[in-house]
Amino acid sequence: MVYPPSPFISFNIGLLALCLYAIHVIHEHSNRIKEITLVSLIPISITLIVSHYIQMIWKWEAIFTNVTMTKITLAMMMLLTIYGVMAYVRAKISYKKVRGNQRHNKTWRVGRKEADQLMKSDEIYIKLGEYYENNEQ
Repeated sequence: MVYPPSPFISFNIGLLALCLYAIHVIHEHSNRIKEITLVSLIPISITLIVSHYIQMIWKWEAIFTNVTMTKITLAMMMLLTIYGVMAYVRAKISYKKVRGNQRHNKTWRVGRKEADQLMKSDEIYIKLGEYYENNEQ
């Protein structure tokens, strides 16, 4: 027999995980296992709440019993939870890769000697901040 916990307990677990995740983000900790655990606890608690209500509400005994429907709901929502957590982790990893691999644009930086040469030349330059046209291209 499948007996999901009461919605109150599942709600408290989800609320606690949400608060701990908010504290984790605010303090900018870098513990990946803690973050994944907290992110996965939130949808798991939602899954437990929904499965409890499915077990209480389900009346179509001719098709599936309420225990079978609860198991189906748990299985399907757990698969969605695992997929969502994996998507979150992959998005977080790819965001860090993209942010870490961005090159700093040094091609338009002009040193003092180059700036003096540009100012002494007969060509016209528009100076907006520290921007000069690149002659090499």
